[in-house]
Amino acid sequence: MKSKRSRLLALCGMGLLLTLAALGYIRFYISRPVGSGPAGPVVARESFDKPWSDRQVLLLGIGDSVTAGLGAKNANHSYFQRLAIHAEYNQVIHRCAEAREQVHLVPMYRTFLGHGGHCCQFWRPFYDSSDPHYWFYDNVEDPNDRGYDAIRRIFINSIIAHSALNPTRTASD
Repeated sequence: MKSKRSRLLALCGMGLLLTLAALGYIRFYISRPVGSGPAGPVVARESFDKPWSDRQVLLLGIGDSVTAGLGAKNANHSYFQRLAIHAEYNQVIHRCAEAREQVHLVPMYRTFLGHGGHCCQFWRPFYDSSDPHYWFYDNVEDPNDRGYDAIRRIFINSIIAHSALNPTRTASD
């Protein structure tokens, strides 16, 4: 009788352990919680208390799809092939921006780090405990509403920090 009880306890213990392992796997590897509310850095409201300029200003819009129209006609145009050369393109962009005083990079990579597919994995160095949520749409490529909010905020903060039109910015900034 004691051996049946021991086996039953062992079986229940194994079942509980497997259940906990499955729930942990789902939580930390499959789950991608989106969250709600604002995402990204705070934007200082006082920067917009006064008009920046009464002159006409040209705003440049940049599309979010750098691969639009290219398609994957062959293996050289695949998504993964493009990822392989992504770092090289970023290095060129950084060098060009550093060579021009009027060009300022927006820290999108740094802002989005920790909000991708591993956003729930607290043991990773880029885990963001203040907002451990997924900022991408289901296609894993485009930002979701919170991701676009973060993009908007980092662009606005970059404009505030670097625009000569900003009345709250001093000459020493």
